[in-house]
Amino acid sequence: MILNMPMKLIAFACAFLLGTTVCITPAIGQPRANKEYELKAFHLAIKSYLQFVGQNPSNIEAMAKLGDSFRHINEMKSSVEWYERAFTAPQQLPNDLHRFYYGLSLMGLREYKRAAEQFRIYTQTSDGDEADLGQHYYEMCNFAERNSRLRSKFIVTPASGLNTPASDFGPAFFKNNQLALCFCPHGFWE
Repeated sequence: MILNMPMKLIAFACAFLLGTTVCITPAIGQPRANKEYELKAFHLAIKSYLQFVGQNPSNIEAMAKLGDSFRHINEMKSSVEWYERAFTAPQQLPNDLHRFYYGLSLMGLREYKRAAEQFRIYTQTSDGDEADLGQHYYEMCNFAERNSRLRSKFIVTPASGLNTPASDFGPAFFKNNQLALCFCPHGFWE
């Protein structure tokens, strides 16, 4: 039956199918990325959001969710980059919780002054428990900023053979006034 159809009709049908597929593809990208994000499959969500933002560079919700996805996989530099893109866009994010997450990402990079500013804004634009949480993190950033400049009152020495690069906590020694504890960000000692 297809062999009897005129070539113009076949060409039109192919062009129509190709055109509708191209038009529908960007609309499918964000729901898929959102679903991966909701399922906490952040590596997959990052790939989908990057593809979606490539096609829709003004979508600030996707940029903010990219920032949050990178934060969840502990890639704070990328997280901050995407949050900065979202917050410098002319549109405003509908959910101010992203500002809180942006502050957490800045804290992860030890940029306490910038993080405190984000938490201050979050506190002013929120109410109830959210405002209290923002105030708590604002004060925590100020405390961390003040104390990061203080000189340590103790000497830290690695306990060779006891800790591994992947361990979160090391052993504790209470004799000879020694206490060994290791909890630091990945790559801190490098």
